[in-house]
Amino acid sequence: MIEWTAAIRDMIAARLEWIAARVAAPAPIQSPSERVADLEVDEPGEARFLEDRARVRRLLRLALFDGPHHRAQADGVNTSRAAFALALSSAVLVGTTGLLPGCGSSGPGSSFGPGNGQGGGGDAGTGGGDDGPSLLQDGGSGGADGGGGDACSPNLTGRLRDFVNKPGFTPSSALDDDFENALGDDRGIVATDLGPTGKPVYAHPGGMTPTTHGQTQFDWWYRDTPGKNIPYDFQITLTPIGGGVSSYDNQEFFPLDGRGWNDEYVADDGKMHNFSFTFELHTTFEYMGGETFTFIGDDDVFVFIDKKLVVDLGGVHVAETKAIQLDALTTDDAAQTPVPLTKGTTYPLDIFYNERHTVASHFRMDTSIVFNNCNPIILPQ
Repeated sequence: MIEWTAAIRDMIAARLEWIAARVAAPAPIQSPSERVADLEVDEPGEARFLEDRARVRRLLRLALFDGPHHRAQADGVNTSRAAFALALSSAVLVGTTGLLPGCGSSGPGSSFGPGNGQGGGGDAGTGGGDDGPSLLQDGGSGGADGGGGDACSPNLTGRLRDFVNKPGFTPSSALDDDFENALGDDRGIVATDLGPTGKPVYAHPGGMTPTTHGQTQFDWWYRDTPGKNIPYDFQITLTPIGGGVSSYDNQEFFPLDGRGWNDEYVADDGKMHNFSFTFELHTTFEYMGGETFTFIGDDDVFVFIDKKLVVDLGGVHVAETKAIQLDALTTDDAAQTPVPLTKGTTYPLDIFYNERHTVASHFRMDTSIVFNNCNPIILPQ
């Protein structure tokens, strides 16, 4: 409760300071798009307001989504319904026009492209809001984030692609020896920067790695390729596990059983399953500060935030773990280059997972990140 009170007090003070500055030096008449473009943090009190707003947004989101009783653990303080009601009443005082930022799908052709422009509340929307920033929504109706101003459940739908490399399988033209072949850790398969089409870039053009067999076969992994893979859409659902963290935990991750090439093998559970597939998931989130992300799985896992490789579990191996803190984010390569994030800014997060060998398939993702894309982001090519 103390955290809520302090956050709202600071936010209201910043709002009043911002209003006083505007009264003292009124801004010229601007179009809605000019108002959005002019929303920088160089006016008195506005930088502090934006930081406090991000803090309250995070607390509100946790109260909304972490458990049936709207209780959440945020910054070490238990948040209750009473605190949530206090935040909502304060939101009215400072001119909130919506509970949560608009969320929607990114457009085709990039992992974080222009949105569909429908609905209210996009962070770069036009019209509909007041001249200044509000608590949970920068005024606008339909924005670059792909807008619906109302709160929504994030849609974590990605693309599965089924492959095959089973002796005697027909047609033999479908066989891909990146699967059911070599074993071992294989870091550095992909480049640090995500490609311009939202796909990982093979870091060894003209060559191979211990578990991969060149550019051509690698490019099939995350692109619909008739005769080589069979695509299906697949949605994962996160479940709150406490402390503001949600999880998707599937220790027998075989979403293509009975589908695709259906080249079955006996798995570690003693049952027949369809191995040899990839999974590509694109989503977005607003960075609030303090978020964490942990992946535990096999085989390859590549995670990009702001189009930078931050998790590299490349190779054909047993389940391995990588945990990251977004406040101290670096690239997961030899350089370990910092990846700075700005609070209140929306970023893309892109996950690429491969199941390339028997006899197990594990997929677990634990995170305190609050994703905000209402619609799936599917990139067939």
